[in-house]
Amino acid sequence: MNSLFCSINERQWRDWHWQLSNGCRSVQDIRRFFPSLPQDRLEKIEKHIDSYRFFVTPYTLACVGLDDYGNPLPNDPIWRQLHCEDCDYTIPVLPDSNWEVPEEIHYEILHQKYPGRALIRITDTCFSYCTYCYCAHRTIDNNKNNQIHYKSVWPQILSYLKEHSDIYEILISGGDPLILSNEELSEILQDLRSIPSIRFIRINTRAFTYCPFRIDTELVRILKKFDVNAIEVHFSSHKELTPQVDEILDLFSLNNYNPMFLSRAPLLKGVNNGIEELEALFLELYQRGIFPYYMFHFAPYVICRDQLGTTVSEGASLLNYLRRRIPGPAMPRYTLFHQSGKQDIPFDENGTAEFRYLQDQDGKPYITFRNWRGVWVDYPDVV
Repeated sequence: MNSLFCSINERQWRDWHWQLSNGCRSVQDIRRFFPSLPQDRLEKIEKHIDSYRFFVTPYTLACVGLDDYGNPLPNDPIWRQLHCEDCDYTIPVLPDSNWEVPEEIHYEILHQKYPGRALIRITDTCFSYCTYCYCAHRTIDNNKNNQIHYKSVWPQILSYLKEHSDIYEILISGGDPLILSNEELSEILQDLRSIPSIRFIRINTRAFTYCPFRIDTELVRILKKFDVNAIEVHFSSHKELTPQVDEILDLFSLNNYNPMFLSRAPLLKGVNNGIEELEALFLELYQRGIFPYYMFHFAPYVICRDQLGTTVSEGASLLNYLRRRIPGPAMPRYTLFHQSGKQDIPFDENGTAEFRYLQDQDGKPYITFRNWRGVWVDYPDVV
């Protein structure tokens, strides 16, 4: 653990507001937290901070493995997710995005891609920022003027949902929705539950790994009161399953509230693209009653793809090997993001009749597949 944290008392450390106020967000903070960081590494980190949104909670920094000089180990699985070295990336303009298509977006934050379901990006602020977030337009743009303010469009969102009674499930995402206050979340959930056609509510959060102290008794009771059916969490490495995560899960049990816990994470080179790590991650999630839901292939239009991305076939090979080594409920779906919708990836390394591995005229790999609408689309693989 960083020596700066040793003087922090327990009450402060477990206060999620303190975590947000005392995190690492600037070049000056990097120098303060890691005063002996070699100049070449410092310059690369500074370049990342100058270009992209960057914030890491003290809790997350305390989980990062350090070398003998108190600096982050370059290959630490948590540290690798937080910054990108030697990255040259320009945020693409729509429609060259991983997921969003303009005509699917309503009132800035409501996204309806599939029948019966809608996603609400209630904020674009996170407890820490993953370099591989597929929502690149919303999370890595460091222009503070682009931040989302849901309250200005919330009445229109509610009217839209009331008018479209075919929508029966809402996924509340972000950013991270749990960065909002308990009062705000309570109001949001109450408004959604007042719409008779909304049967199911899911919340997508990474607070469990970046700021577990955010989940307090009051929040758990609010989620229970408004019958949030499922909580989607994000664990990329088994090292993120800390005693604090177990405390959270116990808190749900103590309040007699048992939503579905679903874990989703990408396949990341140097983080989890190995048999032993994936097996440990899936089994430890399953042991805790968290079901590995999705393992995503690294989205195309995201920073760090060269450093953290694997090929689709590598992921298929890894998961195919694991399929008979671990229990079925511990085995996630292997999936890619595409503008036309998510696509499950077959474990056959050579592809199938409807999922083909090809190369373009320049020799770059890509995949063509028949999507859920029955339309053939292309997907750029990792080079």
